[in-house]
Amino acid sequence: MITTPTATLITPAALPTSPSSPKKGLDYGVALLLGLSLGIGTAAMRDRLSDRLRGPTDLESRTITPLLD
Repeated sequence: MITTPTATLITPAALPTSPSSPKKGLDYGVALLLGLSLGIGTAAMRDRLSDRLRGPTDLESRTITPLLD
C-alpha cells in the first residue's frame, strides 16, 4: 500500500552567493601557526635533549677538572 506524502514546501531554497567552505584565509592561517609551532617546538626539544659539548664552559661544567688556558 503506497501513501502520498503529507509534507508541504514552505519556501524554496535559495542559491548561496559564495561557497561556505573551504575558507582559504583561515586554513592558511591555521596551517602557518601549526607549522611554526611544530618547527619551533622540534628545534627546542632537539636543543634541550642534545648532550653535545659546545665549548670549554660546557666541558668544565660536566667534569670536575678545570681546563688549562
